Amino acid sequence: MRQPSNGAEIIGPSRLSRRCFDEPTGAVVAAKKRVSGNWRNANVGGSNINAVIKSRNVRWSTKRTEKRVFLRTLNLVPKSKKRGNLMTKSKYTGLLTGVALTCLASSALAQDQTSEGAAATSDSVQMDEIVITAEKRESSIQKTALSITALAGADLAKKGIGSVEGIVGQIAGVAVNNESGTTKVNIRGLGLSSFGPAVEGSVAVYAGGVYLAHANEIGGAFIDVQRLEVLRGPQGTLYGRNSTGGAVNIIPNAPTEEFHAGGSVSYGNYNSFELNGFVSGAVIPDVLKVRFGGQYQRHGGYSLNVPTGEHFDSLNQGGFRGTMEYTPTDRLKITLAGDYYHGEDTSVTVHYIGDGIQRRFADQLVPKAVNPTAAAAAAALITTVRPLGVTAYGGITNPVDSNSMAIDPQNLYQNNRPDSTRTYYGFSGILDYEISDDLSFKSITAYRNGQYSNYLDLDRTTGDAVNYDQFENWRQFSQELQLIGETGKLSYILGAYYLNDRVPYAGYVFETPPFGTFLPYGAAKTNAYAAFAQATYAFTPELKLTVGGRYGYERRFRSEFVDNYGALQGPILPDRVSFSKFTPKATLDYQPSNDVTLYATVAQGFKSGGFLISAAQGPIEPETVWDYEAGAKLRLFNNHVQLNVSGYHYDYKNIQTPIVNGFVIAVANAASATVDGGEVELTVQPVRDLKLTASGSLIDGKFGEFITQNPQYTSLGLLNLKGNRLPFNSKWSYYLDAVYTIHLPDGASIEPQVSYTWRGLKYFDAFNLRNNFQKAVGTIDARLRYSSPGQKWYLEGFGKNLTNEFVISQGYASGVYQGSPIGAQREAPRTYGVRLGFNY
Repeated sequence: MRQPSNGAEIIGPSRLSRRCFDEPTGAVVAAKKRVSGNWRNANVGGSNINAVIKSRNVRWSTKRTEKRVFLRTLNLVPKSKKRGNLMTKSKYTGLLTGVALTCLASSALAQDQTSEGAAATSDSVQMDEIVITAEKRESSIQKTALSITALAGADLAKKGIGSVEGIVGQIAGVAVNNESGTTKVNIRGLGLSSFGPAVEGSVAVYAGGVYLAHANEIGGAFIDVQRLEVLRGPQGTLYGRNSTGGAVNIIPNAPTEEFHAGGSVSYGNYNSFELNGFVSGAVIPDVLKVRFGGQYQRHGGYSLNVPTGEHFDSLNQGGFRGTMEYTPTDRLKITLAGDYYHGEDTSVTVHYIGDGIQRRFADQLVPKAVNPTAAAAAAALITTVRPLGVTAYGGITNPVDSNSMAIDPQNLYQNNRPDSTRTYYGFSGILDYEISDDLSFKSITAYRNGQYSNYLDLDRTTGDAVNYDQFENWRQFSQELQLIGETGKLSYILGAYYLNDRVPYAGYVFETPPFGTFLPYGAAKTNAYAAFAQATYAFTPELKLTVGGRYGYERRFRSEFVDNYGALQGPILPDRVSFSKFTPKATLDYQPSNDVTLYATVAQGFKSGGFLISAAQGPIEPETVWDYEAGAKLRLFNNHVQLNVSGYHYDYKNIQTPIVNGFVIAVANAASATVDGGEVELTVQPVRDLKLTASGSLIDGKFGEFITQNPQYTSLGLLNLKGNRLPFNSKWSYYLDAVYTIHLPDGASIEPQVSYTWRGLKYFDAFNLRNNFQKAVGTIDARLRYSSPGQKWYLEGFGKNLTNEFVISQGYASGVYQGSPIGAQREAPRTYGVRLGFNY
């Protein structure tokens, strides 16, 4: 690799890229062309830089200053007199070689004429460019016409985020709930409507390029993560089925050419312990690389179960991921990966937070005209939980005896130990083949297998009124093919997708021991087929139009027998349904300068229908949504400030909505719903070592005509829920974060960071009853890290939810009786600890 002749440092990336290149670069150290989403190697001054291209990151020690400068190569497309045309390989190589060397020489001269300190200050203030693969090819996040947030794996590790649940509140427009050990992701008001066998959400989650059809797998997919991408809005074209709300991409770290190893260990209150580690390197240089990463997490119970003296809400889980990357030629790469996870927890607990007649706001909860017999039955059940005549939590009054009921939501009052167990594993093979300079082929083949069991005490009392058992096992096979190319001003992607998913299941409700009632048991099967295409045409280098579409066809089948708890009982014969849909998309984006991207999008999303097994109900109709959206991405003040804004309007049809029926969460199709909202994301780096981040979202989602009955309060008759807010999301939310790096004379550093998350009131059902909600709440997280000279190891202290707020992740206004107890599952209370890590 050639250096400037005088050995001076390279000037800042922003100044250099504006001088020589259309795209921002870390520094020009490589001649490289990005074709069809893949990188092509070239020579600079006759010196082969293949190793530089593969690693994408190198270190350069200059002769004069003996400093190590971290260099990057991103989207190196040289400016030409005839803008907008891609050059052929021969023309490209020669021109880029000359341009690169000229820029390096002129950069060195310019740098030599300024003071080293001033240059360092100017350069280091520039914010890093984030490269994403959300649209199946690499692109700068600031130049992608899409509402998307990306979090780097290093930033996730600093914040101690070891699962998808850890991002709650940190990404605008995204809510994450945990229900009975299942992670539920909601984007812009849409997510998982229920949980159970064969139930899928409105947010498509991918890990390592593979679609995870079962929400039970999401919680353990966070192993050795390079980057997390969250795409807001319908992603029907490229991501397809069940992405009406958006998509989540979990990108694991890839093997490296050089040997690297790292890890961390932490310990905190509640006897928490976490261990993370990885090792990576080449087995055969330039041909075969491997990487292995693992994670183990454990913590004791957050909640005391008073009758037994045990602590529930505990967790014990771990997993690993291995990746092998084989590159026999410059045009062919084969990636094989496998992962395994096992987790056990007692988090399927239901905290007693109030009764169904009233909770804190006696005149605002349930209409007063409640059947007195049902109210008396509810009160009788309540008194088995806590005695009458004791000081109340929140001043709740017993509806029968007018005595106070003691309700302490921090504790539990049940006689049975809850238990949730999850085990799954998977294998994937990805083949990348570069057919020509302008055309590449990609194949993603995957198999996944998992088991899930769940036992909980649904009556939440010291008696054996109702207990619940659930078992399921899934086997998933998927195949995706992609053809990615470009010709002239046109770039495109063509693809096909297939999914086969089988889920045997069984359930049991114990009402009167030793015998009980069977929930549905049998099997569910899904076959899904799709073909998709998307093309982008550049009218000019500044103005582009993207159009695409996807046609999907699904067949869903169930075979089961039901002796069901609730209104629907008796056997159900085998049933099958099929659905098909074409979902189009069109985006116009305009980039008047290198620092401004404006876009407008119209897109349709589709979520498949099917069956809700646990409720033994008939087929659920598919839901569709039209998205009308516009946004802007700005880099201001010489890239010291990045501002991204988006606004949208959704029109939903047949929106799938959870309805609690006894102890079962059923799903109903609301006729329509609308969502109006937007997101703002602001990052400011005024000086080299200070970074400020703020984001906020508005989600104003409301039902249209939706006439239904609340199974918990049948005496109220039919209700029209028009105007009610969509459940599981706050209308307003925001996030603030500040991190500052203090450099010590010996090369070490101290880094404090503090963040604040605020979420507005949200309901947990479509009826918006004020006995089943989470009030507005704000939480504070903080950490303080010391990093050694050379950044080889670090030691930090951390704390989360420092004010110890009681935050409900899922509420249940359910029970046998009208007005029976209101229960909830909670987020973690205040946690704190220390963490030690190293990098080699």
